[in-house]
Order: sequence, then structure tokens, then C-alpha cells
Amino acid sequence: MWISPSPSHFSILSAKAASPVIRRINIPYFTTDVPFNQTAIFWFGYVDGSNNDIDVRMGYNNSELYVDLHVIDQYVWYDTNAQAPDLTNFDTATLDLHTTSNGSYAPDYSSYKFVAQVTHTQSRANYQRAYRGNGSTWVVVSLPFTTVSGWRGHGLNGSQDSGWTMTYHLPFAALGFSGPPSQGTVWQLSVAWSTLHLGCQQSRRRCLRFRTTVALSLLLLR
Repeated sequence: MWISPSPSHFSILSAKAASPVIRRINIPYFTTDVPFNQTAIFWFGYVDGSNNDIDVRMGYNNSELYVDLHVIDQYVWYDTNAQAPDLTNFDTATLDLHTTSNGSYAPDYSSYKFVAQVTHTQSRANYQRAYRGNGSTWVVVSLPFTTVSGWRGHGLNGSQDSGWTMTYHLPFAALGFSGPPSQGTVWQLSVAWSTLHLGCQQSRRRCLRFRTTVALSLLLLR
């Protein structure tokens, strides 16, 4: 089972996915809490000694956009410095969300970045961070969003594991909307994650960070 404060669940992940390209993902609408087993699903990456596979599920309701990530990962790492964790390394997920249909190359005022790192029993407050574009770069902002972290295996930071999860609850109010966008609205999203290489961590050399990204076009349905 996935070790998480939320109810555990399983998903079947693809052994290998196609090269990252921009794809249209149809996001279903729900009148209640988003049910995990009825969400839209896609996956990318592949599994070998130095690569991971990620399974992504999405949905939305009247109050929030729901994004659930499951990552197959042989070793799960997090920063144990709970007061000031390094969110640029370790096993960390990043969502870049553009609430327009044609996001620019530079992060503008319709651009949001949500970063979250896997944890054990620590409070989530310092292990997640929000950014907003200012027309040229990303700026840290205080936005009310929630992440739930989970993992599966024998133990973090060195023990052999099976993978980790990260669930995002992104309120529309935090994105400047009074409610859900109208049906047929198109947004832009990229999903990325980074991880540490075990040998690098053990030998105390400069850690090699693998990073994979997929770019998506989201169509919100009713």
C-alpha cells in the first residue's frame, strides 16, 4: 500500500511511454470531491536503472483542480531539514500551469508554478512552494493550495523503495477565479519531477539530478 495520510490506492503504470510532446488531455468535471478512479489519466517516462515512470490523474469540481502523480522510483529521497528543505533537489514534483490557451515562453501573470517534495511524517508547509510569473521570471507567492505526499517501500533516504505519490489540490480562487472555468476552456500544463541518483548520494559526490518534463494542453469538460 502507499504510505500516505490520505486513503491508499494503486494504479497500473505503463512500462514505457512515447517521447514528450504537447498532447490534449480532456479533464472531467465532478459535482462532488474528485473520485480518483474516474479521473483522466496519462503517463510518461519508463523504468530502468536510472529512469522513472510517472502516472498522472486529473479532474476538477466547483472549487479546485485535482492532480495526482504516481512515480515508480527505486529509491525515494527527501531533505530532512524540515525548517528549510532544499526543493531544488531530492524527489520533487513541479507543475507549471498557464490559465490561458497560448502560454508565452516567459512566465506571465497567468502562469503559476507549484513545487512539492515527498516527505515522511513532516508537516507539508515547508515542503511545498508556489510561484507566479511577473512577465519575465518566477516570483515566490503565498497561495492557498494543498499537497499530500505518500510513498511505498522499505524506508526513505537509502532503503530500497517502489515509488512515491504527490496529490495537488489547486483551488480556483488561488488562481484568481470565482469558480471553475466554463466548459471547453483550454489551459496549458507541464509536469516535471526530479530525483537523486543513489550512488551519488552514498558517495557524497555532487548529486546527479534526473529531470523529465511533459507539456500538455488541458481541455476542461462538463
